[in-house]
Amino acid sequence: MEKTETALLGELRSSRRKHRSTVPVAEDIPLTPGQRIADAVAATMGSWRFIIIQSTILVAWLTLNITAWVNHWDP
Repeated sequence: MEKTETALLGELRSSRRKHRSTVPVAEDIPLTPGQRIADAVAATMGSWRFIIIQSTILVAWLTLNITAWVNHWDP
């Protein structure tokens, strides 16, 4: 006898719930010191504040170097 789609869907959902409960959650696994450092660097380097500051410094350096206000440290 064939199962109805509703019964099959119920079995699939039940199976997925059981599988999810056995998979460890990322918050349950302690991070190593290297992983914590990598997370901190990624959070800093990927922030808009860092990108804007770095872009401003780059534009200032280019402007100073092109206009020769400072002795050409990078001719």
